[in-house]
Amino acid sequence: MTDHDNPDAHATPEGATRPTPARMYNTYLNGKDNYGVDRKAAARLLEDIPDINDAAAENREFVLRAVRHCAEAGIDQFLDLGAGIPLGHAVHDVARFVLPEARVVYVDNDPLAVAHWRARLADDRTTVIPGDVRRPKAIVENPELLALIDWERPVAVVLGAVLHFVGDDERPYGIVAAFRDAMAPGSRLVFSHVTDDGPQPEHVAILTNAYAHATAQVTVRSASGIRDFFDGFELDDPGLTRPGRWRPDTADGPCTKWQLAGVGRVPATPEAAR
Repeated sequence: MTDHDNPDAHATPEGATRPTPARMYNTYLNGKDNYGVDRKAAARLLEDIPDINDAAAENREFVLRAVRHCAEAGIDQFLDLGAGIPLGHAVHDVARFVLPEARVVYVDNDPLAVAHWRARLADDRTTVIPGDVRRPKAIVENPELLALIDWERPVAVVLGAVLHFVGDDERPYGIVAAFRDAMAPGSRLVFSHVTDDGPQPEHVAILTNAYAHATAQVTVRSASGIRDFFDGFELDDPGLTRPGRWRPDTADGPCTKWQLAGVGRVPATPEAAR
């Protein structure tokens, strides 16, 4: 019997009594790096909102397409914030298909995610650092990050399905602004966020309730509230849209109403983005 077949192989360890966003996301994508508490929370949510799995896949595919877009624009350094638990192709895999020397730093506050990235990364052009997006200055100035990322050159900062886990009282717009202020002209922000523009109100309530006892709760924002995250950026075509509609490779990929996504470019002058 393999670990995947053994129902006790990924039982919740002592101390891990609450689901985490990273492990629940891993569950939605049919990953194995999660615990019973995460699977139970995800299963309850999926009973009422069965397309959450599609929404997770849609977001993942958007991020990878956006990373390819950034690499094709000549960006060879990437910062993946709230990277989650590695599963399948990652940012460095896609970026290096275009630019083999691309450098990538992954950041997450989930110890399991950090441990898995450390086990996976095997060269001096990638690293993972523990960090919380709520403390952007600590990330921007982290010595391990600065060994790979040169803020004087364009960088792609990835915030894929992350900031809806940051409440309004935690200054989410200030987080993006802090990274934006560190980014050189030509840099990109790859961004997606859960929205209440599309889903039924009762489903939005079910989603927020599903994370009520997780290590981070969900704050669902309007389309205009999500657009405000791009203050100081110029949106690359096709602008702010559903992740599945952002430059899709095929017409039959997942596309739900749960999120909005876009890629913002730091202009040559701040006035250009106004």
